[in-house]
Amino acid sequence: MNSIFKKTLFLLLLFLSQLTLNTDVINANVFKKIKLRNPLSTPKYHLPFEIKICAKNSAEIRDQKLYEYTNTLSKKLQIHVPDAFIFYAKNPTLEYNAFATYLKTDNPIVAFGDLLTKRWQEGWFTDQEIEAILAHELCHIKYRHMIKSGVLNLILTGPSLISRITVPTPSPKDLVKHAYSRKQEREADKKAIEIIDDPLNLLTALIKLQCLNSKTSNTKDDFDYNCEVTIDELVGEKENFISPLIELLSTHPLTSTRMDYITKHTLPKA
Repeated sequence: MNSIFKKTLFLLLLFLSQLTLNTDVINANVFKKIKLRNPLSTPKYHLPFEIKICAKNSAEIRDQKLYEYTNTLSKKLQIHVPDAFIFYAKNPTLEYNAFATYLKTDNPIVAFGDLLTKRWQEGWFTDQEIEAILAHELCHIKYRHMIKSGVLNLILTGPSLISRITVPTPSPKDLVKHAYSRKQEREADKKAIEIIDDPLNLLTALIKLQCLNSKTSNTKDDFDYNCEVTIDELVGEKENFISPLIELLSTHPLTSTRMDYITKHTLPKA
């Protein structure tokens, strides 16, 4: 009976989450009403890194370009232009990253890691690849992904009685959250490649990000070689029988999966 109850509860929560999240009425006002807050924005928490806003008149070229790209892409997406930031993490590996989040419930931002932008300045990434990464993050804002994830988390948390049920790790709740996160990543990818000049720029950017986060490169030559190795690994990953299980437990689609649907998008339609 306990097993049947858990399964029924899980399916009910899944149904409610999809019913809620498949609408476009979730907006910043809903976000405020249910009093969801990004933990990074509350007085109880502090940002795990320092941030610096990118301004049009900044002395640094990277800041000027991120400001310009954010404005241009936001207009294409028909969204309010968010502030763009450079962040400096205590853990350097976190800086090979970019993300969208909220500093306040009605103030979305995009942020790029300092080391990632330095590699860009050194020629490890092209302007077009950085623009593609930024387009992906802005699409999360366009589709209100952070808000919807917050609503889903609220639904899946449920009343205190539900939260006391002991379930194995990863729990069904985790699997639902991860599946929805992957759906959001695919949605952001597919919209991003519609607004950038060449979809392959997003693909090469994703490969380079994976390379930076999985291999040590001391020089540009090291990096170029490691990127070639990473591509070979990704091709092998697609043929690995355990890859679907790894993806099931991940918040993002595997890079090899993203390679597939980005590549298909670039092929001419019959």
